[in-house]
Amino acid sequence: MDRKRFRYVSNFQPKKCAKRYVEADDQISQLPDDILVCILSLLPVKESARTSVLSSRWINLWKHTPSLNLDAPFTPFEVRDIEKYNFVRWVNCVIRSHKAPTLKEFVVRFTLDRENRHEITRWLEFAFSRRVEKLEFDFYGYHDASYYYRFPEKFLTLEGPLSNKFKSIKVLSFKYLNVTDEDIDFFLRNCPLLEQLIVHGSEKISKLEICGSSLRLKHLDMHCCYNMKSLEISVPSITSLAVPILERLLIKNVPMLVEMFVNCSADCTNFRNLSSALSGGCISQLKILRLSLGDLLGTRKPCIFPQLPKLKKLEIEYFGQGVENLIKTTVFVRASPYLEEFVFKFMWYDLRSRDGLVKDAISFPVKDEIVFPHNHKVFKFCGYYGRTNEIELVRYIVNNCLVLDKLIINPTGSGSDLNVERNARKNAKQQLAGQLPNHIELIVL
Repeated sequence: MDRKRFRYVSNFQPKKCAKRYVEADDQISQLPDDILVCILSLLPVKESARTSVLSSRWINLWKHTPSLNLDAPFTPFEVRDIEKYNFVRWVNCVIRSHKAPTLKEFVVRFTLDRENRHEITRWLEFAFSRRVEKLEFDFYGYHDASYYYRFPEKFLTLEGPLSNKFKSIKVLSFKYLNVTDEDIDFFLRNCPLLEQLIVHGSEKISKLEICGSSLRLKHLDMHCCYNMKSLEISVPSITSLAVPILERLLIKNVPMLVEMFVNCSADCTNFRNLSSALSGGCISQLKILRLSLGDLLGTRKPCIFPQLPKLKKLEIEYFGQGVENLIKTTVFVRASPYLEEFVFKFMWYDLRSRDGLVKDAISFPVKDEIVFPHNHKVFKFCGYYGRTNEIELVRYIVNNCLVLDKLIINPTGSGSDLNVERNARKNAKQQLAGQLPNHIELIVL
């Protein structure tokens, strides 16, 4: 459990809870109510509610916790109607019992859709009425987006009892429910404290503008919004950004931006769009860049990428069959003269290889005539199995990164079969151990 710093302000009085009748050795129960509520807020809701059986004094304490994290473990393919019914009933029960006047966070994670729209809408009303600071709804499931819950239009008016309830929101996360361009614009205009905005899986977003010098937004994450064609971002306060490559992606006036994740589909047009988008001024200040690529570099022509003069960490998630030319991805490494760490995640799905495995130990010849980062010390290869193209990438990095001192091989991701991972570890040790220069440490996870 992560450590958090809490400052809890409550309007409820200790006298509302039962009187304190505690045993002499029960030092926890002797703490003030505010402290106990703060401790309970660190527990899952079910565990927090179970403390009500400890004594009469604990019966109501959990009901005043400022954080409600209503999360249930699930596998989307296995969720049945009865499980949905039980989850919805549980959430409703928690909401009816809750007494705190305000909420620091309200999180609901489960496979739900438009069939549960009446209950979900009531949960939103509950959260807004408690002036929630962090609101997260994650309804992930393997069904068509047309079945997603649609954010109600009735919330887009500032009239009525909820008119001033949005001003406390700092974090807003909607995953796998449908929100529109107008919905997002509404929250940007009416949530002056909003710092994080996360939207995953909405099919109702098409042309989005997130612009404004008065916005406090620091983190923006737009993922799997497949109908989005255009995105314009101009927010001076933003520090991290996660976006797809689109027909029109315009990023400007982002002087604080230092971390970026970009999701690219498998065509060379998007590589040009990526270069164009990052050349708009933000690229010169990036310190962390994460890329999700298909066979994006599937052209025979050499790819040229704009310089990343301040980049310290590069992470590439590369999807393929397992036989692709991986050295092409080093175009991003060569563009980063002060890179310190390169993480390559090979997400292959076909164990069969046209050229087979490299079964013997490999040698590392003299380096190529190429300019590489002067500070590149760590190379981590995830999804390693030991095929020729993987060996070529390792050789290429080792030969050309003169100050490299650590090579980390992690076979996790090489399929879900434990035998595959076991063979990958064996291949890595057989191919690499004893063959690296003395100054490079080999770590096989």
